[in-house]
Amino acid sequence: MSAFLFLNTMDHLNFIIISAELIGIIALAVLYIKSRYPSQTIEQQNLLIESLQRRIEDLEKGHHDNEKIISGLTGELRVYKEIPLQQIANSLQTLESLPSKLEKALASK
Repeated sequence: MSAFLFLNTMDHLNFIIISAELIGIIALAVLYIKSRYPSQTIEQQNLLIESLQRRIEDLEKGHHDNEKIISGLTGELRVYKEIPLQQIANSLQTLESLPSKLEKALASK
């Protein structure tokens, strides 16, 4: 037979009380550990949210700066489009032929 049957009633009672206390201590430890995880997770999520909000603010500022730069470049592009490109090409051709015309003029004198 088992050793449990040979214990007297007081020993049985002490064994039951100690077993119940151990079960209670283990249950409390498990509950404490489980209660810590959500609070740690919430703290980590709050830190992540703050970090992401700062990143969004930085990106929005950069976006605003880029929009200013793009609008400035658009204005410059309009100015360049308004320059009569064909006239510039004709003027360059005239300048290219100028040295040969000067040589002919000097040679004919």
